[in-house]
Amino acid sequence: MTRLAPKTREVLMLRFYQGLALDEIAQALHDTLGAAKMRRYRALQQFQHHYLRSAGSTIIGSTITI
Repeated sequence: MTRLAPKTREVLMLRFYQGLALDEIAQALHDTLGAAKMRRYRALQQFQHHYLRSAGSTIIGSTITI
């Protein structure tokens, strides 16, 4: 997670460590619900990219969905 940008990390921390729902994340970040959804989507994509890359995985086409 340290490779992710601070704002990207923040979204993942709010969602998965603090258990906030998307509307709560939007409030915490002073964003709209749509912006919070996009931030979460992009954060998961970046996390997946870094995780698969650092693991040296040969998995192709896998996605993380929550």
